[in-house]
Amino acid sequence: MDSREVALTQGKLFDYLDSPLHGKVRGEQSIMDFPLFSLAKRPQMEAMTYEMDGVKIEIKPSSSGIATMWDKEVLIYVLSLMVQHIGRTGGEVQNVFTFNAHDFFRATGVGRPSKRDYDRFIEALGRLQGTQIRTNIKTGTVGTKGFFSWFAEAQATTRETASGVDQLMPVRVQLCDWLVRAVSRDSR
Repeated sequence: MDSREVALTQGKLFDYLDSPLHGKVRGEQSIMDFPLFSLAKRPQMEAMTYEMDGVKIEIKPSSSGIATMWDKEVLIYVLSLMVQHIGRTGGEVQNVFTFNAHDFFRATGVGRPSKRDYDRFIEALGRLQGTQIRTNIKTGTVGTKGFFSWFAEAQATTRETASGVDQLMPVRVQLCDWLVRAVSRDSR
């Protein structure tokens, strides 16, 4: 097998990725306007509540704490993939995204991610999936009465290399319905 065949074979491995992100990382207005993330660098284990001008938000931690402002970077990246997908497909909405962590680091300015960067990334996925939010903020005309998490599901699969090191494979996340409705409404 020559080098061109190897490159083609490796390229086909990643045909199903929603990354790389082409364009800017952009946020969703609903998550930018309200205090939905912990400002603490250490795990915040106490619930947070916010009430102002008729808006109510209750946030409960998972066993690893409430999602932080730094975790929000991962969420905004995935939302940017969603907006990119909507633009590329002429309005088709999806809520499951598969991407390469390396593209996340590139898009967020981490040139040479370390093991610690990858560990923090995995921890952020866990907090985004585990944090429970209840709010009366509607997405369009639709509200949610129960709790939801930013990610309904988050999977980071690893593969052990020949040298015994775990290598992160593409990451798969499923956005919660509340965010999907908010982004699809704002993208129109």
